[in-house]
Amino acid sequence: MSTVDSGRQSVLGEAIDRGKWSRFQILVLLLVSLAFIIEGLTNQLTSLSIPSLMKAWNLPREPFALPLAVGLIGVAAGNAAGGYLGDRIGRRGGIIWPIVLIGVMDLATALSPNVAVLSFVRLFAGLGLGALIPNCATLVAEFTPQRRRAFAVAFSLLFVPLGIVVAGVLGSLILPGYGWRALLIAGGFIPLLAALFFWFALPESPRWLARDSRNRVAILALLRRMEMRIGEDLDISEGAATRAGEGMAALFSPAFRRDTLFLWAMGFCAYMTSYVILNWAPAMLAGQGLGLEITSRSLSAWSLGGFGSPLIGLAVQRYGSRRALAGFSLAAAAGTLVLMILPLNAERILWLMAMLLIENIFVVGLLGAVYVLATHIYPSAIRSTGTGAASALGRLGAMSSAYAGVYSLHLGGPVGYFACMTATSLLTFAFAMAVRNHVPPSVSTRDKEISLMRPEWSKP
Repeated sequence: MSTVDSGRQSVLGEAIDRGKWSRFQILVLLLVSLAFIIEGLTNQLTSLSIPSLMKAWNLPREPFALPLAVGLIGVAAGNAAGGYLGDRIGRRGGIIWPIVLIGVMDLATALSPNVAVLSFVRLFAGLGLGALIPNCATLVAEFTPQRRRAFAVAFSLLFVPLGIVVAGVLGSLILPGYGWRALLIAGGFIPLLAALFFWFALPESPRWLARDSRNRVAILALLRRMEMRIGEDLDISEGAATRAGEGMAALFSPAFRRDTLFLWAMGFCAYMTSYVILNWAPAMLAGQGLGLEITSRSLSAWSLGGFGSPLIGLAVQRYGSRRALAGFSLAAAAGTLVLMILPLNAERILWLMAMLLIENIFVVGLLGAVYVLATHIYPSAIRSTGTGAASALGRLGAMSSAYAGVYSLHLGGPVGYFACMTATSLLTFAFAMAVRNHVPPSVSTRDKEISLMRPEWSKP
């Protein structure tokens, strides 16, 4: 029998949901955003090192597909395992220990003698990267008032591409003079130093702490830092944590089964849409006779659309997730229809760049919505598990994009390629609309000072 209670909101949970967004809570958001920088940094370091590894090991490009592929498999597995870990040992530990694993594996990558060892190391690095995501999203959600939660979760995801930028800067500074090993060693020490910093600076979620009455003193200290007035005798306990082995099963309890299945399907299609462009746009544009410079400019324009993540958060905050997701997914489908009929030639390069930028705003927004919706659907006891599972299914969509992209190009050229993305965007819309428990629009964005001294807070 599951211990997860999807019923009444606890006193503590309601207070956080309705309370003010204090400076301390915003600080937690910024700390978690730094963890997302590590996600983007580590993802990019291996890719930056591959040209140097090809020379050092005297190998062509093809053998390096294996470490990149197993790294993605590790991320998907880490999403699911890390979510369960966060519900068992806490969000804080679910962030710090994966960062330690990432740092150790980056250092091990620097010592790899061949592709086989590199692949093994990148598998475990992927596990750390995957485990980090659901716990970061969950910690942000559990420190943020409900009316600002969608924006906060989506905003934190914006820092993943910032990590890619940091990796590029590191590469430009280190690779020319010191080589790939020095780059990966630097990339390994950064997460380890960050983990040490988080050990002292990152607080645990009060919602997770409230599962154990022995944590009352720590919870009261956190609430004071969140500028909440507290009645010392008030019951602020949460429901018991899920028993061993029940985390994933609870996602399929009658209260969550439908939303779990449709959220997974939505994430799968949203990730496939994004990665079809990310993985196959260069080949598609090159096949139309566009040069390397034009292709690079077009993809640079695509990458600038990364601020779609906080935009979906603002849209959900204002209109609710149902209307926001409908707008973003239908806009993404319309954008690919325009790209389908737009002539792909050098004369239309500005139009192409503009459309790719606009399209990625909506596509990235849909990726962020997966986490926004997951952190809303599931209660605290299974929030990390639910968020990690949704992310893992999305990663499977990213892996499937390798086949969807190549076959759509083979069968229909650019028209078939963009038609594939139109179909996945429309499926994202359909699955999102089938979810029942959507984020409601915020009635007010005004911060409120909440007192936990009033008797009505202790009533069911």
